[in-house]
Amino acid sequence: MESNQESQEHVARLAKSTGATEQEARVLYYLQGASKAWDDLPSEEPRAPEELRFYIHYQALFDMMLARIARRDHPEAWSRSRKPESEGI
Repeated sequence: MESNQESQEHVARLAKSTGATEQEARVLYYLQGASKAWDDLPSEEPRAPEELRFYIHYQALFDMMLARIARRDHPEAWSRSRKPESEGI
């Protein structure tokens, strides 16, 4: 388990490497921690269906955070009110 200072440093590195705010990086940090904690649980057979459900939801939460960062950094590409371009497909 990381110390508080190590956790803060990890969050700062995540923020810098992903473009996330400190709060967003903290969410990503805790998601990573949840994944590690899940992996560390004692295995019960059969685990495959449980594991699949966990990782589907984990990936959905992770994707939501990445989409949030992308929408903030590139609003022109992620605007929900954007009109289709007249040229191209």
